[in-house]
Amino acid sequence: MGTGAGPGAPSVADEVSAFREGLARVDVGALSDAERVELVAELERVKGAASAAQARTMHPLRTSLEAASVRGSTAGRGGSGLDGGEGRLGVAEPGAADPRVGLEPTTAQEPRCT
Repeated sequence: MGTGAGPGAPSVADEVSAFREGLARVDVGALSDAERVELVAELERVKGAASAAQARTMHPLRTSLEAASVRGSTAGRGGSGLDGGEGRLGVAEPGAADPRVGLEPTTAQEPRCT
């Protein structure tokens, strides 16, 4: 998964991982109450942005996996035709925010007019 920045550039996932690791190193004990309030507000915005990015990512991923599954069964392989990496998507790391993350449908699709 690339950023489009060229060969050797960190992937988007690498950048997000580095950001997450940086958050774990924040010394909240060294912050004033005003700084803590600012940090909590910014972290709330980060949570919203992360949820939105996840939804935008999961919809095309799910579509791609379904298409690969159809191609795989059409080719007689009976599987998704992928290397098996999709099985890790629903597994949360220790300390992950939400262990319910998986391939369930998201609201990233265009809203339906009813």
